[in-house]
Amino acid sequence: MSSWQPYVDSLTSAGVEKAAIYDTQGNLEASSPGFALSPEEFNALHASFVDPSSAFEKGIQIAGIRYVALRAESDKQYGRKGAEGVVVARTAKTFVIGVHGEARSTNETATVVEGLAEQLRGTGY
Repeated sequence: MSSWQPYVDSLTSAGVEKAAIYDTQGNLEASSPGFALSPEEFNALHASFVDPSSAFEKGIQIAGIRYVALRAESDKQYGRKGAEGVVVARTAKTFVIGVHGEARSTNETATVVEGLAEQLRGTGY
């Protein structure tokens, strides 16, 4: 897990409140303290990237919170609950997840999360 932690730390130092990186099998590679998805949440998230319409139907469930899907595509999803939100970006081998609080916008969080995902894609992940 330690080799992935600097990536999560880069997200949180850029203003993302909580972050995690999972591999495509559902294994947690690194995360903010106490931030994790249940196996059921990961399976639903994975399925929503295969069929993005399911995110609009069921929402995006992350660490016990259900977010209303604002955007759902095969490589990124945005969700919102009140003033808080989540951005998930998928690469070939990972899911990069970032949650923001009231002080940050979903677009600002998306820039950071998707930037890291693009960096990982560039290295084969």
